[in-house]
Amino acid sequence: MPELSLKWNCNIVKEMEWIDKIINCNDWFHSIDICGKEQVKNAKNFKGVFENAKSKGFKLRAHVGEFGTCLDIMHVIETLKLDEVNHGISICDDIGAIKFCVDNKIRFNVCPSSNIMMGRVTSYTTHPIRRMFHEGLIVTINSDDCLVFNRSVSDEYVNLFRSGTLNAHELEIIRNYSLENYLQSLNRGMRSN
Repeated sequence: MPELSLKWNCNIVKEMEWIDKIINCNDWFHSIDICGKEQVKNAKNFKGVFENAKSKGFKLRAHVGEFGTCLDIMHVIETLKLDEVNHGISICDDIGAIKFCVDNKIRFNVCPSSNIMMGRVTSYTTHPIRRMFHEGLIVTINSDDCLVFNRSVSDEYVNLFRSGTLNAHELEIIRNYSLENYLQSLNRGMRSN
């Protein structure tokens, strides 16, 4: 579903007027995300935009915790009241943070090939997605930028299976998380039309 994507380093004050117009129009975009180089100290600058987006039924996401810390993830989740974290593999550094995210049903959209190719994780077998899944986090498997990383979602599933990181049953559960989220997005889109 179409997503409004902002950069961590954008001048949110300068961009606020057009962003709010897009959010208030609310007949095209279904989620809002912050991406780019993680600059989590800027999270408070996005608070008003994210509150407005939430009031219009948007899913709230941010790219955080691929290179940053678990504390960074928690700061952004709590500041922006996120529904989802893109990447977020640093969550594994703190069991209390994992428990908070499980209890609050925060979803983690994980991109294994990106994490490996960016040097954050050494291989599929050492990727933290297995631990994230077994700790009870809602995780989905994603391909990140297909033009840069040359991986489809199917490739990600196959690589995680072949490496022994996740078995077929575990991958099926994760696939169902993705399908449930997609259906929720479709339902939201139908309600706004």
